[in-house]
Amino acid sequence: MTAATAAPPTPAPLLWHDVSPARYESSRTAWLVTFVDLTGLMVIFFVLMFSQRTLEADKWEVIAGSFQATFARPEAVVMTVVEGVNNADVVTVVNRSSLGYLDALLRQRLETLPEWRELRGKEQTGPHGQEMVYGVPAGLADAEARGAAWAELATAMRGWKNPVGVRLRAPAAGFEAQVQRGVALRDILDNGGVPQVFMEISLGEPGLELVVRGQ
Repeated sequence: MTAATAAPPTPAPLLWHDVSPARYESSRTAWLVTFVDLTGLMVIFFVLMFSQRTLEADKWEVIAGSFQATFARPEAVVMTVVEGVNNADVVTVVNRSSLGYLDALLRQRLETLPEWRELRGKEQTGPHGQEMVYGVPAGLADAEARGAAWAELATAMRGWKNPVGVRLRAPAAGFEAQVQRGVALRDILDNGGVPQVFMEISLGEPGLELVVRGQ
């Protein structure tokens, strides 16, 4: 006769106070989530501000042209010497000037102004270095009658960094009146936002020129 198998012991009932809550372990990198979120919000904020900003195209074109003229590679002009003079080549390096770019930019803007549409510049060497000279028609020399036209010209040249001025030649008779006319034209350019406005006047045959100096 076999001995009866003993039944397994009945486990004690599980009481509530015996259940311990799970322990929370904080992470040392959890703060990165908040940091990345705030950084992204700041970037989006500044992108929205920049997208609503109006870009001043005129000033941008002048700045871009200035950089292009300054850092452009120089043009090399090679002239062959006549035979018998060591048969050498003379190389002359001509640096590009920003005056040519400003002249092209000005002519582009003056296409919408009938009174100034035919204005053409000529680059030459003046007493202060390279300059672009524009011969002003006699019909536009009167500041009182053509003040509106000169104000439009000042608007077209607003924001330039190159000095812009009026060069006036006048005979001895009525010289003072011509000086007053030149001062009036200079003031119109100055009030129109053209920086570094100057005026030059000398004795000679009557004539009026608009001068843009190189920097």
